[in-house]
Amino acid sequence: MLRLLRISSEGTGYVYTNTRVRVMKSKLLSRDDFEKLMKMSIAEISRFLEEREYKKEFDELGRLLSGTNLIEYALNRNLEDQFSSILKFSVRNAKEELALYLKKFDIISIKTVLRGNISGIQDEIVANELITAGSLSKAFFKELLERTGNFEEVVEYLKNTEYYPILKKYRSDMPTLEDELDKYYYDTLLKSVSRNLLEFIKHEITSKNMAIEARAKKHKVVFKKMRGGKSYSEDLYDSPELRLKLRKDFVSRALKLISKFSHDITPVIAYFVAKENEVSNIRIIVRGKKAGLSEADMRHQLIIGE
Repeated sequence: MLRLLRISSEGTGYVYTNTRVRVMKSKLLSRDDFEKLMKMSIAEISRFLEEREYKKEFDELGRLLSGTNLIEYALNRNLEDQFSSILKFSVRNAKEELALYLKKFDIISIKTVLRGNISGIQDEIVANELITAGSLSKAFFKELLERTGNFEEVVEYLKNTEYYPILKKYRSDMPTLEDELDKYYYDTLLKSVSRNLLEFIKHEITSKNMAIEARAKKHKVVFKKMRGGKSYSEDLYDSPELRLKLRKDFVSRALKLISKFSHDITPVIAYFVAKENEVSNIRIIVRGKKAGLSEADMRHQLIIGE
């Protein structure tokens, strides 16, 4: 059956990839699961996750970590494993487009390393924060951390990557450097993805533009909108409520697309968003427990599909 799916959809690989991802979607945590998690202790949450789709990561990290650190890093590792696994079993056009989308984790990881360097955070902690599901491997970042000692060395180590021209040009202005990396990523996506996915990416850009504009107004700095987003007329000002609203709107849109039949990778990208949201929800609960938040406060921040 899977062999037949592999050659369907005019050989693009979309049906095969989407079918396998639907199986993974069925294993996402439910509303009832999150209600249970909010009533558990940190130790109970660890055991619950270890019995679900996070067992491999808890087994690998459990010898070195415990408590909230174990949960946090296991969540990162699980995202990495899931996304890398999907890319490996994807074929043809689906594989190419997914690889392009997953380069977002190159950008995120480069930012994490640079911020860690500026803040003097230990390399081991930085390494555990990385999600290496893009084109730059875990081994690449491991070597980068081992062989560099300051910001300039990190930038030069990335000399042979597609991101180096931006890193070199804006190396003295970290906020602009981060913005330019994001712009490069989305500009590349907009030129290459299929029509249906293009609409989804435009909504993602719009959400980010709104958040950037709100922060810019709050700090009275120049707002530089990313190209490709949709127009909006809201009067924006940065606040926890606005950030939550933007996140809920974007994730809700993705959750509606996971089960949609489509001859492109939109359902897979929607799954990526849903999986990241699951991890975000777990983090909200774990950090809420640590901070002594009530169930009502935690529930308000969660984004859960129907």
